[in-house]
Amino acid sequence: MREHAEGRFGNGEAARRLGTSKNQLYRWEKQYPDFPKAQRNPRSRWRVYTEADVERIRAWMNVDLVDADALRQIGSGANA
Repeated sequence: MREHAEGRFGNGEAARRLGTSKNQLYRWEKQYPDFPKAQRNPRSRWRVYTEADVERIRAWMNVDLVDADALRQIGSGANA
């Protein structure tokens, strides 16, 4: 596992914690505008997620995908 700043995970570790794949996270980012986006590590340019990002994605995975308002709230980090 690559080391990142505390509380940050590479996309592989984030995917593992969420029970999905790195490719699926990337597809969701491209497909859904309100999906939480990975940030780029300024030194390595690797895509990284914060713990808060992982929790928002976990919540997003549990929402009925038809509910666009809920997706926007989750994507923006607003409390539902």
